[in-house]
Amino acid sequence: LDTKKKKALIKSKRANYPKFSPDGKSILFVAHKNSTSQLYTMDLASKKIKQITENMGDVQIITPNWKLDGKAIAFAMSGPDGAMDIYVIDVQTRALKKITDSADADAFPVWHPNNEQISYTGYYNNSPNLYTYNFKTNQTVQNTDLWNMYWSMDWNKALSTVTVMTLNTTDSSRIVEIDPSRSV
Repeated sequence: LDTKKKKALIKSKRANYPKFSPDGKSILFVAHKNSTSQLYTMDLASKKIKQITENMGDVQIITPNWKLDGKAIAFAMSGPDGAMDIYVIDVQTRALKKITDSADADAFPVWHPNNEQISYTGYYNNSPNLYTYNFKTNQTVQNTDLWNMYWSMDWNKALSTVTVMTLNTTDSSRIVEIDPSRSV
């Protein structure tokens, strides 16, 4: 910011969706080769890049998000069938868990501070709404049922809510706080 200079960290990988790790020592990103997306991390000190996923074929990944302890990553992924679901991958073991299973798209996972839940946007019935998945119970709760279309963005520590953005259906989009324990 002081020098107003920018520096490319990653070149020739078609990288997007960057996220700093919770400890600030690395960056998580999605990169594409042909029609295959992979998750990568880059150590900021050494600039070493590590591939996290080993996808093959037509696989797309979007909206990854670090677990707050840095041990896992939640993200949205679709295969050749086009069904976009939420997955969680353990960073060390590479164990993959599918959280949602729907013909409609799911994206924008947000970890809760207790690391026991994630909220995400489910695009069911052509109307994006907020849902919360509990890892202990393997249950999902629908948090909203509104026409505004909610995209989950981040966790609000001060309010213990999920910060969401609405579609700009009237004059502009809005930022809204949703209690993840809310049920429709």
